[in-house]
Amino acid sequence: VDITGHELLVNSEVQRAGEFAALWHGGQWRRTGEAYVVHCIETGRLVSCLVPPGAATSLRAQQAVIAAILHDVLDDTACTAQDLRTHFGSEVEALVLAVTRLSQVNQLLRRHRRALGLGAAEWSGEDAHTLRSVVLAIVDDPR
Repeated sequence: VDITGHELLVNSEVQRAGEFAALWHGGQWRRTGEAYVVHCIETGRLVSCLVPPGAATSLRAQQAVIAAILHDVLDDTACTAQDLRTHFGSEVEALVLAVTRLSQVNQLLRRHRRALGLGAAEWSGEDAHTLRSVVLAIVDDPR
């Protein structure tokens, strides 16, 4: 999987995260037929594009891109939070765990809306406020 295209993506730790994701997501495929890890790399690429010029060498930027690449390993593989901590440190682990919690909230919301027979476009102001409160309660790192 090509993991180049931005200054952050050629960082050795970011490259290692791509290899780690490829290992854990090995054998997983998207409906399009491409390897699932391509989605993970594209997510890292997207986050790297959000990093302000000159900040690409910061540890926080690197950790954000690494976490973006690894964002699905806890949900979709047998990888554990301890594995993440061991290989990438507690900051990356915390970021991936936060994304995992958000993903779980999103899945619950989708199931709830389906059960109520509501479409995605039928969000009320109260729904939006509740979701905003949940997100703010879960995420305490503004990266």
